[in-house]
Amino acid sequence: KIDLKVDEVVQPSRLDSVLHHMERCCVLWRKRRRTEGVMQMQDDEPEAKDADDFVELVTPRALSVLLALAKQNDHHCSLTVPAVRHVWPLLEGSQQWRYEILSLLFEWSQRSISAKAMAEFAARYPQHLQMLIDIVAKEKKEDALPPGFQDNAKKAADFLELGSEAAMQQMMDSLLVQSPMELAIGSVGNLCAAGASLNLFQEQISGLVPAMVSALRRHLRPNDWRDCGPAAGALCNLLRLPSAAAEVESCSELLLKALSEETKPEIAAMKELKAQLPSRLVVSATSRLLGVLVNLVVCRPTSLAQLQHHGALEIVLPLLDPEAYSSQGSDDEPQVISTRVCLLSGRLIGAFPDALKLDQEMQLLQKLQKILQTISEFISKVAGKTSIDEKILELFDPPVRLLVTLLTKTGALTRLARRSEENSEPSRSLSSVVLHLSQLLKALLPAQHLVKEEEGASASRLRGNLALLFGQLSEMQAANEDAAVWKALDLGDVVETFLEMFRRERGAAQHNLGVCITKFCSNGRYRERVKEGNGLESLHQIQLPKVNDQKEKEQRMHRLETSVTDRRREILRRR
Repeated sequence: KIDLKVDEVVQPSRLDSVLHHMERCCVLWRKRRRTEGVMQMQDDEPEAKDADDFVELVTPRALSVLLALAKQNDHHCSLTVPAVRHVWPLLEGSQQWRYEILSLLFEWSQRSISAKAMAEFAARYPQHLQMLIDIVAKEKKEDALPPGFQDNAKKAADFLELGSEAAMQQMMDSLLVQSPMELAIGSVGNLCAAGASLNLFQEQISGLVPAMVSALRRHLRPNDWRDCGPAAGALCNLLRLPSAAAEVESCSELLLKALSEETKPEIAAMKELKAQLPSRLVVSATSRLLGVLVNLVVCRPTSLAQLQHHGALEIVLPLLDPEAYSSQGSDDEPQVISTRVCLLSGRLIGAFPDALKLDQEMQLLQKLQKILQTISEFISKVAGKTSIDEKILELFDPPVRLLVTLLTKTGALTRLARRSEENSEPSRSLSSVVLHLSQLLKALLPAQHLVKEEEGASASRLRGNLALLFGQLSEMQAANEDAAVWKALDLGDVVETFLEMFRRERGAAQHNLGVCITKFCSNGRYRERVKEGNGLESLHQIQLPKVNDQKEKEQRMHRLETSVTDRRREILRRR
């Protein structure tokens, strides 16, 4: 038997002493600071010199200790965050410890527990968040570069004349240090993400949202390697606040312009310069700019019209890279960019199907067919060995969803069938697309009935989207049964798979599967297969009650909207 005892420590720890000293520094600093023309501790008082000496000596030491602990891990960071109420006020008018304070605030804002504590403090005292917004908005020269960079650059220039390469390396290393501007932008974005779940934070910060957006949009300059990406990331986090979507929408043209400039072919001189700089310094903002646009259209669907007006499809579609899906499961930049391109393009094409030009449609379809081939090759490797990992399915979901939107919302499916008759290349034919999708569909068959927690997962979304597409294929085949390309198309192999999925799925995906099976029943070629698999009985038991409930709900809402008597009856019933 092991008897574990925890000894009670009466005396304060060394960290408690640091927190106490930090509190005393803040109190003395406030007393020695003139506020509204009044100074609590005058210069001629005996304690004034001792207070100044204490603040001057202890503050940088306490900040360095807190910063060193906060960088260790989440636990140490959460232990130091109580000092936020004494550290953050020092940022106002304090130039000598400004960088250390910003570094500590940024470090706290990156960790979940400490970031939430910061957000709670900012909700009670919004003026402290205003300090960070002012730094971002004013764009002072000393905030643009890391501290001491100009001196290092001057020394490097002097030593380079003597042939010393170490000086140049020192200057490059100093460039890797974050600037005060980067720290302030990052802290603002992290705070918005941490405070999005706090009602008090949302209420108190709503008045600062226009100022935040106005300050951040100044930094959406293309090829700004230091600030453009962090500013876009901060706007992305800002969209979590309900009151921010309308303000961020005003930046849509600026975001698209920055994205267009970021993705332009580089001149030879720029490529040579990037090759000489450290890779950590030259970071593209493309993925973060796309992240803002994706979040914007999700939070505010009305922004799709403005994005389309500014030519978003022409800018975004060329960024889709089929080669990015060759290495499944990695989080590299091309993969993130391609995924966000699929999400944004799918929304735009779904809302404005006629906006896609024919040449854009053909290029997009060719890229998606290459991605489908990659998916098919991956499924062939893992077939029968193991189930597909959820992360892999999350990677495959956006391009498949984009393909379904392209083929069902536009006339691309009809044009693809027409090109399949004219073109003898099998890899670009309709049958090739159906073959790859059928292989993916069979790999997605669940082994058992889904539980509630699995509803809406990546596999479920893929099954629901594929059901929409195959239902459309069956419908068009029935309408064009005399055409050779539709005659040659055989969807009979997937009917049984859809029936099993329909019985095991739940939610919206199950509804789509039911609609697909209904369309199979309407096609004479597959009606018997549905009957043999007891599909009609399944539709009657599962789909019909849901459809009837939905109709009854719609009729009830229609009566409430049109009948005064029904509205009164409903009010009395709820009482």
